[in-house]
Amino acid sequence: MRSQYRHARRRTAGSGNSAAHPPRQRSAIVTAALRGVTAALRGVAAVVVVAATTGLASAGPAYAGPAVKPNAQQWWLTDTWHVDRDVWPLSQGQGVTVAVIDTGVGGGHYLPPEMEGDFILPGTNLNDGQSGNFDDNGHGTEMAELIAARGTGGGFAGLAPKSTILPVAVISGTQVSAGIRWSVDHNAKVISISLGGLAIDDECSPDMQGAVDYAVEHDVIIVASAGNSGNGDNDTEAPGACPGVTAVGAVDRSGQPWEKTQRKPYVAVAAPGVDLPVKNNFDELQRTSGTSDSTALVSATMALVRAKYPKLSAREVVQRVVGTARDSGPKGRDDTTGYGIVDPARALTQTVPPGTANPAYDRYDAMKADARHAVERRHRNSLLLKLGGAACVGLVVLGLAMLVLWSVRRDRRAKRMRSAGGGVPPAWPAAQPGTFPPPQYPAAPLPGAPPPQYPAAPSWHNPNQEHR
Repeated sequence: MRSQYRHARRRTAGSGNSAAHPPRQRSAIVTAALRGVTAALRGVAAVVVVAATTGLASAGPAYAGPAVKPNAQQWWLTDTWHVDRDVWPLSQGQGVTVAVIDTGVGGGHYLPPEMEGDFILPGTNLNDGQSGNFDDNGHGTEMAELIAARGTGGGFAGLAPKSTILPVAVISGTQVSAGIRWSVDHNAKVISISLGGLAIDDECSPDMQGAVDYAVEHDVIIVASAGNSGNGDNDTEAPGACPGVTAVGAVDRSGQPWEKTQRKPYVAVAAPGVDLPVKNNFDELQRTSGTSDSTALVSATMALVRAKYPKLSAREVVQRVVGTARDSGPKGRDDTTGYGIVDPARALTQTVPPGTANPAYDRYDAMKADARHAVERRHRNSLLLKLGGAACVGLVVLGLAMLVLWSVRRDRRAKRMRSAGGGVPPAWPAAQPGTFPPPQYPAAPLPGAPPPQYPAAPSWHNPNQEHR
């Protein structure tokens, strides 16, 4: 469109002053212009009809930016996804900022031409407080290249070649958490974390999960690698395992899981990540493999969808990408590829039912529900404890009150009794002389008289019992 417009301007400029044309020639020019306008209106009408019939009338307009061609060595762009035909005419990630939390992005020793330009925004280095636009390792620059390289001079192109990159250099898990918050505060819409090795037992640290919560609350997507020890320790790794993060596995050119990709229930999707040629900042072409690469490509897919559907929330974008993934391996979800291999063209064109699985946010919602229930249980238990304590205090008070009442009533009764007896409690009357006869005792036997006879005691002898 832009080149045609410039060409038309050149033609008009070359025709000279319109007042010099004879009337018949001016009429021909006007007629040609009207025909051009009519053709343009017909083209617009055709685009609207196609959009309506494919269910995309509510989406943003198709992207018509400068043509970008993938390099022939980038098989995932040419053979797997056919981006120049099926993806880039719809979206190239324009207007979307992708934060790359890695080793930095930019110059070091050499920067490929396709990575030069103002699309790499000023970043930060959370290790030394310097700029994130320096990468003496090369890994971060390679990930940014997979996302947004411009394809300059026939070079490599990123999957979202019109997105912008926000570099964040880190070297530790604590810095990753800080990098997530920094990226959110600097207007990133997608955060790509191609870092692994942060093994955890089960749950993410409060610091890491708090940073993820911060991103979710601000409608920012986080994509992270699942890990590269699937054929070994197969550790649970952060931040990929954190609820709210879309964790990515790696597959090869034929769609088979990479041997080292993590086998974990938190894996959401997979993407090409085996034998990918990239340029590093040492002016070297190398082939890399790992869930780092596949994470960069899924992050780029998120950027494509966010650019095409700017009104969709982060939650809806992730659901669209997961829901349109192509199933791989065992039917249904599995621990190596999750819900399948991402397909950018399907994510941009297909309708996703509302109930489609959304593992990152499903786990996040479940975690928040568990936290709410735990708080409710603590409140309930605290209330029961308080009620039980109050009941115990009440019983003690009631017991003391009854004791006091009994004591008061006893004292009152004693007082009445004392009052009735002239001040002396009633007692048994004293014995008067001669009132009772003296006790009678048997007389003593006379000297020489036989002893008194007493009745014999009953015998308990059993005559039938044998004596032994």
